[in-house]
Amino acid sequence: MSKIELLVGDIAPHFPTLEFIKGQPISAFESGRIYVLECWAPWCRPCIDAIPHISKLQKKYPKISFIGVAVWEANINDVHQVVSDMGDQMDYRVAYNTIEVNEKEGDVPRNWLRPAGEEGIPTAFIIEQTGKIAWFGHPNEIDTVLEKLINNEFDIVEAAQVYCEYLEKNLIRERKDLYRVLDRLQSDNDIHSAIKVCEEAFIENIRLEQFMGIEKLNLLIRSNKCVEALSYSKHLIENIEQNDIISFENVGSSIVNTVYQNTEIEEWFSLLNYAIGILIDLDQLTVSSDNYYLKFRITRSLALALLAIQQPQEALEYVELGLEYAIKSGFPKDNQDLYTDLISLCKKQISIDQVKIENDTKVICDSSGCRLK
Repeated sequence: MSKIELLVGDIAPHFPTLEFIKGQPISAFESGRIYVLECWAPWCRPCIDAIPHISKLQKKYPKISFIGVAVWEANINDVHQVVSDMGDQMDYRVAYNTIEVNEKEGDVPRNWLRPAGEEGIPTAFIIEQTGKIAWFGHPNEIDTVLEKLINNEFDIVEAAQVYCEYLEKNLIRERKDLYRVLDRLQSDNDIHSAIKVCEEAFIENIRLEQFMGIEKLNLLIRSNKCVEALSYSKHLIENIEQNDIISFENVGSSIVNTVYQNTEIEEWFSLLNYAIGILIDLDQLTVSSDNYYLKFRITRSLALALLAIQQPQEALEYVELGLEYAIKSGFPKDNQDLYTDLISLCKKQISIDQVKIENDTKVICDSSGCRLK
């Protein structure tokens, strides 16, 4: 099993090799100061979406040094372009993680992201006043820790203990190991072996299926195992606790998102209908919820599924509802535009269906009246 080498409570790695693009350059972590090292890239849409929130935090906590570090980016001009386009919306230090000759990536992925077990971005690291890692994760979830640090209410020893318990309880190491194997097999297009690896891992650790069952389901769908995918979907649903709405939504939405491009295969309709049933139940259960992001995901998946089974009128109702949720949840305008595009797609399909109905009718109506064909 691979080791997650950088943990909460550890001394932060050496200050990375950076070329600053915006703000006063920094070359080392000073004792007594708090730093936020936020990893992003110009091509990463979630990273761009997180920029206004980071700017808001920098304004709220001027004594904290926020540094947006562009990683996995070979072209520094693309970084400059984003900084220019964002203007005051990106109101904190921005730097480029220099990639040395004969290296594929900079020292931030090598010394920070990978040792922490973080394979994706955006990822933010908080370095507290004594130079230790206080927290790392998605920058949109950073607020509480920063407030505790500023108010001297943060206990680094307790945070380290809580993080280790989190790793064990949620099988983080085991999941990351399995993800690495699955990524390698899928890159080789060896889906059959990937399914087998999942099954063997679940036998070895039955709790792992709770977290990784969705991966096996997606693999079954990708390998066109329609009957097995439906059966396994039901197995996953039966083993979810009744109040775990997030897990129910994950199964329903995963089915829709993976199947959406395969609707020409008639066998998929039974699986899509099963997912629609799950999502409709969730839509009713969350009517009074103020978790608009969850409601957005549910309605979006319902709309895609209904479009796939040629029910554009019903899909349109969910798309329009989903757009309301997207606005209420504070989604960036680009994401809202995707929803308006989906509305147009629904209306186009409705128009096509209406033409088909009119062409199939046995009555012809014009200015002179109506008559049988």
